[in-house]
Amino acid sequence: LRLQKLIEDLLNYHSAQFHTSALTFTQFNLKAMVARVAQQHSLTMRSKNLSLNLSAAELDIEADENKIEAVIDNLISNAIKYSPPSGTIRVQLRKRGSDAVIDVMDEGPGISLEDRAHIFEPFYQGKSEYSGPVKGTGLGLAIVKEYAVAHQGSAEIIVDGNPGAHLRVVLP
Repeated sequence: LRLQKLIEDLLNYHSAQFHTSALTFTQFNLKAMVARVAQQHSLTMRSKNLSLNLSAAELDIEADENKIEAVIDNLISNAIKYSPPSGTIRVQLRKRGSDAVIDVMDEGPGISLEDRAHIFEPFYQGKSEYSGPVKGTGLGLAIVKEYAVAHQGSAEIIVDGNPGAHLRVVLP
């Protein structure tokens, strides 16, 4: 599974770099997608005794469903990876004007000030040494940013004074 995830990250990143103009737009329910992606991570979350708190408005959006699923998957994967055992991952979906806003927050170590400027760069894994069981490729957040921008949206780090990381994706 680890090898498969690494290969998927590399393929998604390649796709983001060279095929972002080839978006296939369909209408789908974002809340249902987040619930489905979270369910796919249930075994990993259970192994760390993590809980997921989903606060979501019913949002139907028009976007490339596969690419947005990759965005959600990478955000939740990162939150799981950096969350301490018995922690809580919070996912909030809301509408802001004509945009869909996706917030994913964890209770991990957060993103250092030094890392914030580079965290969306390909292969960047942060200066602090990660000591967990799965080492990533440093592509997950680069893919998130590429796919968000391909949809005329954005991806950013939110600094709100709470412990852990808070990442936000905004999609039109």
